Amino acid sequence: MNPETLMVWFALALAAGGLTFALARRLGLRRWPGAALALLVAGAGFASLYLFSTEAQPRKAVVTIRQPPNGTRVAGYRLRVEGVARPADSLVTLVVRSETDEHWWVQDVVHPDPQSGRWFIDAYLGTPTQGARQSFTVLALASDDGTLFNLLTGRRLSRGMTSWTVPLWNRSPPQVVWRVR
Repeated sequence: MNPETLMVWFALALAAGGLTFALARRLGLRRWPGAALALLVAGAGFASLYLFSTEAQPRKAVVTIRQPPNGTRVAGYRLRVEGVARPADSLVTLVVRSETDEHWWVQDVVHPDPQSGRWFIDAYLGTPTQGARQSFTVLALASDDGTLFNLLTGRRLSRGMTSWTVPLWNRSPPQVVWRVR
């Protein structure tokens, strides 16, 4: 779970608990029972947000990579990846992982062209000094959900994030490219 999501969950749970305590005091409940009720409401709110994040399904979006083709040999550590997303107002990003890395690296998050759904992202295949003579798996991800939904479900992605698993956005078939140097 990303730290932004946890901070938002904590703030919402704290606000619900604070409102409950204020309402309990206004209704004449004593301090300790009001505090216990507020703590219970805050905990239930946090648990509800967690359950929402595990059960909420993303809206359907389709994303494909058109360039480069699978098996492409790349001379440097930068690669332009192009594709199409539907619906055209989806968010699109790439995640990249080398054969020796356990993490998926999130690249830029972009909005496709609103008419055609075409997008492009300049992806990093390692660094100038790391990643030479390795294969890299590239996946395009698309989300047709709003920013708040992605934040509340822990699915908000930003450039430079890493993940042990592929983030829960709709995904393209994987492309494997080989970095020559």
